[in-house]
Amino acid sequence: MEMDTRRRVTQLSPSGDIPSARYGHKMAYFGKSGVEKIYLFGGLEEDGEFSDETYSWDGSSWTLEETATVPDGRYGQTMVYDETANRL
Repeated sequence: MEMDTRRRVTQLSPSGDIPSARYGHKMAYFGKSGVEKIYLFGGLEEDGEFSDETYSWDGSSWTLEETATVPDGRYGQTMVYDETANRL
């Protein structure tokens, strides 16, 4: 969903690698060097498994990211964007 300046909500139809239903995941905005994305990591999936997946959202589609290292699956963690180091 997105909200415009008139506070109207529009249902979106995302494409790509859509994340499974989960809770306790964390999301952080990454917006430097011409890249503006929201990243999602982890969470507890409906089947009770901890997710170790990282997804990015570019405003219209999801991408399951391949990362150099994969932290253990978890939920309730913290995730922040470090603007100085330009990393999550």
